[in-house]
Amino acid sequence: MTADFTEIISAYRNGDVAEAFERLQAAAHRGAVFEPPILLIAGQAAAKLEKFAEAKHYYTLALGVLPEQAALLTSLIEKMGNADLLRRRKTWQEDMANGRQTMRSGSFDAVNWRRYRHLLRRSLLIDEVAVVDQWVMDRQKRMDPDFLSVDAPFDQLCWCDDEGLLDDLARFAVPEAEAFPKAEPKQRLHIGYLIGSASLDRPTVQAIATLAAAHDRDRFEPVLILSRRPDARLPVSVPHIHLEGLDSDRARARIRQAGLDILIDGFGHACPDTEHLLCHRLATVHVALPSYPGPRIGLVVDYLITDPVTAPKMRDGGLAQAVVTLPRSMPPIMAANGKAGLTRATIGLPQGRPIAAAFHPAEAISPKTARLWFAILRAVKDSLLWLWCPDEIALVHLSTWLKRHGIAENRLLLTDTASHRDCLDSIGLADLGLDCYPMNDSEAAAMALAAGVPWPAFCGGSLAARKSASVLSACNLKDLIAADEKGYVELCCRILNEPEVRTGFRQALATGGVKVDEASMRADCALLERALSALYERAVQGMKASSFVLS
Repeated sequence: MTADFTEIISAYRNGDVAEAFERLQAAAHRGAVFEPPILLIAGQAAAKLEKFAEAKHYYTLALGVLPEQAALLTSLIEKMGNADLLRRRKTWQEDMANGRQTMRSGSFDAVNWRRYRHLLRRSLLIDEVAVVDQWVMDRQKRMDPDFLSVDAPFDQLCWCDDEGLLDDLARFAVPEAEAFPKAEPKQRLHIGYLIGSASLDRPTVQAIATLAAAHDRDRFEPVLILSRRPDARLPVSVPHIHLEGLDSDRARARIRQAGLDILIDGFGHACPDTEHLLCHRLATVHVALPSYPGPRIGLVVDYLITDPVTAPKMRDGGLAQAVVTLPRSMPPIMAANGKAGLTRATIGLPQGRPIAAAFHPAEAISPKTARLWFAILRAVKDSLLWLWCPDEIALVHLSTWLKRHGIAENRLLLTDTASHRDCLDSIGLADLGLDCYPMNDSEAAAMALAAGVPWPAFCGGSLAARKSASVLSACNLKDLIAADEKGYVELCCRILNEPEVRTGFRQALATGGVKVDEASMRADCALLERALSALYERAVQGMKASSFVLS
């Protein structure tokens, strides 16, 4: 037992439970291995501090190494889980009551409104979300200043399918341009890919890293910019800049020291530290990838890369940033292989019934999404909906909503994991993948297609609602792109109802679909390089950023 743990045990026995637990959490963050007695102390300390979720976590870990105490630990795990749920329900009820009161009062409190809206969406109160969304949209269209930024940018994309409104909101918050030395002609461009704190397990991170590694090193010098130290999950052929332990000012200074010609952002408002960094100019040209499918509101971004499917359909390109439209869709996200040996039997899925998988975070399940899923379940009577919904409160609300519309609770299947990535690794066992609208889940789409699972789509009104169609277009799978919502539901129903249709799509996916070989990645990288060279040349000529189509 280490000295650190001796001090922790001493603090715990002397009654300083908070100090002991804080040190345990710090040790866990450093990757320390907890022996069984330490796991039990961690569980007890968390329980005494009413941190029931953490207590459940440590007791669950203890159960894995102390099978002789299974009865006691199983009881404690259930007790902590119930206590955590009761507390969260109480907190949820209080927060919802405050939010509803704020709305009814007619007064405006930005903090309460945003908290209420975010909680409402995560709780899957479908009908209430629809009413409040419409209420907010009406005020945003009137450009009511109180409501222009009532939602965080990512939350706005989860419900708003009006590209004109998104453009107006983005233009309202365009940052003041920062002066930067004029670009000098160069034979070799130094390019930084901003990954920030995004999980290195994310398929998008793997895709960006692989893309960076494919650059022509005679013309481009790529670097990955991370908020943590890199590990073996990233290619060793690409240098890294890590910002671990640096505050925002020092992190920006560290990036500027690299002398980047082009900074490429892949995560926008989905990555909090990206927002802090991109408040100021860090390179001659700032470019945004559509992996975050919306405007970078209030951030310094000159160009947004799109394709013929995702390109905005409005004046001047739209979305506040200049838009570069590539001649074809960029590749689907690099999809990792699923877990070997998984079958329906091994994870308890029923045989012989069509299963539609929908592994999405609750905030992405909009009222439109719920209505589309309901229409499919209603039309295909024996179909099952396979969900990832670790929040019990949200699950109860969604189940109640479906039941009220005639869909029995026993038609819902739940994953037994809290990990979204583990869910995606098992998606190959489904017959169909269901998307969200307007916030498409293009990561899940690429992984489903790579696993041989059909993933239908249609082009919605916003860039976010056209991402999956772009993935399908890049994979040459246009038969999976429906003309509209009605066609989408009909296509999903055909796939679930007709085994021969499922087989046909699986065969098409086996011969085409997601390509991750070196040759296709190099070809896609060459396309991006053409765009980056054109952008930098414009900067050399002193041209302001403006939208154009790359020929």
